[in-house]
Amino acid sequence: MRKVYIILLLVTGLNQLYCYGQASGSPAVHKFFAFVNSYQVDSLQSLLTDDFQLRRTYSSYSHDKRSFIENYIPQSKNFNGKFSIVSVIQKQQVASVLVEDQSDYLNYLRIDFPKWEFQLSMNERGQIVKATIDTTTGYELYLKQVVEKSQRFEEWLKQTYPGESNTSPQDSGLLLRRLKEYADGL
Repeated sequence: MRKVYIILLLVTGLNQLYCYGQASGSPAVHKFFAFVNSYQVDSLQSLLTDDFQLRRTYSSYSHDKRSFIENYIPQSKNFNGKFSIVSVIQKQQVASVLVEDQSDYLNYLRIDFPKWEFQLSMNERGQIVKATIDTTTGYELYLKQVVEKSQRFEEWLKQTYPGESNTSPQDSGLLLRRLKEYADGL
């Protein structure tokens, strides 16, 4: 019986070492998500190459470095968007990163947090050249929830605050207050 426990401990320890090695990734990967989560555009300026591209496999819309920093990051801040890293698998200069999207927008509308697969390509200096976002299982349910629950919020917003829409408040505090008020009434 003692041998079984020793073998189980050894297997568990090796498994944890393997998982830790898989989750470590390069410093650029962790910096990227830390800067995106804290909306640090100055830090992103130096981490991203001038020809940086962000592409989504499920949409034709993409971002270059400028639109990523000037549009994507402020929109993410407006929704208090955060990515939580689930796992990282790094092979040379390409990292496959599974993240959970945990924005207040999704939280207040009670939409299940989706997971996204990011492929980050880096150059030899550790800068990020390209990011590709792909869906994971559950995307169809996520999309259905977003459409239905966003429409309900939009209808509530128009009735409660005529003239506003969920894309009109540029002040993240205002949008988050509206979302919280809506969620408190559910």
